[in-house]
Amino acid sequence: MTDAGSGVGLGGKQAGVWCRVNSRDASLGDFVKDRQDQQQLSDKNMAKLRKTWVYSPPKPHAPTVPAGTKAEAQQKAGQLVETILRPQHLKPPPKDDDFNYIVDIYTKWHRHYFYFCAKYCSPGPYALSPDFETKFARLE
Repeated sequence: MTDAGSGVGLGGKQAGVWCRVNSRDASLGDFVKDRQDQQQLSDKNMAKLRKTWVYSPPKPHAPTVPAGTKAEAQQKAGQLVETILRPQHLKPPPKDDDFNYIVDIYTKWHRHYFYFCAKYCSPGPYALSPDFETKFARLE
C-alpha cells in the first residue's frame, strides 16, 4: 500500500502522523496545507456565540463591626505592634540604596476588614516613588 521508504500512500504513516492521501505522488506538506484550509473554512462557518443579558441578584451587604469590637481590636493590635512587631522588624536604613526597608508598621480599618500595614521607603535612584504601603495581614 505504501512506497518502500517514503511512507506515502493510502493510509501511509509519515513523521508520526497518520494521513490519507489520494495519490502516490502527494506529499505530507500538501496534506497539511489542505487540512489547514479545511480548518479555516470550518472556523468561518461555525455559529458564533451570542451575548445575552442575564439577571444577577445583588450581593448581600457585608456585616458591620460593632464600635466596641472595633475599639477592642484596635487597642489589642496597637499593643501587638508596639511591643512585638516594631522592635523586631524596624531596622535602621541600610547603607546600600538598592533595597527597600520598613519605616513604619501600623493598623487600620477599611469597611469591615482590619489590616496590619507596613510602610516601606525606596531610596534607590530608580524608585518610582519614595515610599509605599503594603498590607501584610487582614482580619475579618
